[in-house]
Amino acid sequence: MFRVMRGFSALGAVLMVGVVTAGAQPQMLDAAPAVAPASGELESAPAAQTPAVVTIAKGFHSNWGIEHARFGGADLVIRDPEAWGAFWRAHRDEDATPPMVDFRHRIVLAVIQGVQPTTGGPNIAIVNVQANQHFTRIHVFDDPRPGPVEELSNPFHIVSVAKSVLPPRKSLVFSHVRPERETGVVVGRVLAQLPDGDFAPLSGARVALRAGDEDARVTQTGRDGSYFFVDVEPGAYLLTARHPEFEPAQAEIEVPPNQLVSQRFVLVPRPPAPGAFVGCVFGAEDGTRVPIAGALVRIERDNGDAFETLTGDEGRFQIVDVPPGEYVAIASADGWLPAEAEVRIVPEEPTHHRFVLRRPE
Repeated sequence: MFRVMRGFSALGAVLMVGVVTAGAQPQMLDAAPAVAPASGELESAPAAQTPAVVTIAKGFHSNWGIEHARFGGADLVIRDPEAWGAFWRAHRDEDATPPMVDFRHRIVLAVIQGVQPTTGGPNIAIVNVQANQHFTRIHVFDDPRPGPVEELSNPFHIVSVAKSVLPPRKSLVFSHVRPERETGVVVGRVLAQLPDGDFAPLSGARVALRAGDEDARVTQTGRDGSYFFVDVEPGAYLLTARHPEFEPAQAEIEVPPNQLVSQRFVLVPRPPAPGAFVGCVFGAEDGTRVPIAGALVRIERDNGDAFETLTGDEGRFQIVDVPPGEYVAIASADGWLPAEAEVRIVPEEPTHHRFVLRRPE
């Protein structure tokens, strides 16, 4: 049984149908705005192709339709830069520059929930895009449950998908589903701390939601750093955020029934991986070069960091666990003039250098 309830729009010359599904919900992706569903999801259509869905922006206050008190929402497909720019300026403001989208290979999908009397509760999200031979279905989690703040909101979710799953003449259906009874929603954003102390959205961070010893639900942040989990059973959870270039962070949260929980993370960059300085020290005398054992090799930089070692029997040396950066390297030995060089230590790789010392005149 289907019940039409959306305001339908076409941008980029695409006709669309929007429906609300009554009754059973499809099995939905764990709110993964940047990854495709795992094997076994959406088992009702095993032949379906499930392409990756990448979040461009998600939030609670779109300007699209907000001036109309009875605006009931919209489902949009955007296929070209001109339509994308027109939508984004209406969604944000007249001077807003839209995020870059490669419309040669991608298509934008946008769902706007419609004007809500509260914020911090109403929420909308594209949770899956399912394509088969005959049509493409966009599964939309549409949650009208009120929030704690009496303030008008207009929740939205904007994503991009591969162009191959939405050819111009293919049938398209937006299926809106309600949350499961008594479940909550977890949303948030992951930000990166910048060197100047400011923050920026961190895309591609791995966010995991775990209750006790149960398997974690995992998603990735979108281009705006947002993440979300829908149909979360009430209870205590450990929420973690990870990114290869940043220190991980975690938070213990409590998800009450029928409520939305918001958790923001700010990740601090990891120190760069150390490098190494390796090589050998030779002495040049009478037209020949001989290895010098026991020579002192020292590297230092402007901030005071210094590392040193002695060469072995074959004149070889190795200094490990050196922070990356620019250094002055000096080799010295009794009876020889010291040699100096500027070297650059890089992460996770050895920097090689050969010193040649000469006798004093």
